Amino acid sequence: MKIKTQIGNLLHVTHGHIVHGCNAQGVMGSGVALGVKNMYPTVFADYERIHKTKGLTLGVAYPVQVDSGLVIWNAVTQNLYGKGTRMVSYDAIETCFAQINW
Repeated sequence: MKIKTQIGNLLHVTHGHIVHGCNAQGVMGSGVALGVKNMYPTVFADYERIHKTKGLTLGVAYPVQVDSGLVIWNAVTQNLYGKGTRMVSYDAIETCFAQINW
């Protein structure tokens, strides 16, 4: 898969793949994750289901087929969430994109 860089609102993409970083705690409470949760409730529902049933794993990207032309990936790039310190794992970002770029 080729990664295409495009300028604009990520949530206006209607075809292809959207990859966004989220935490492993089952919370999409801010940033792009909150936008995804609000615009695509089924994406959050899948993320929450995985969190409750088997847990979310750092460095794993979970795909959700939104419609026939759009897949949204919940890329678990941080274990925790919060303010004041960097929570993201750069290794997890690399691992998620390696998984997605099959």
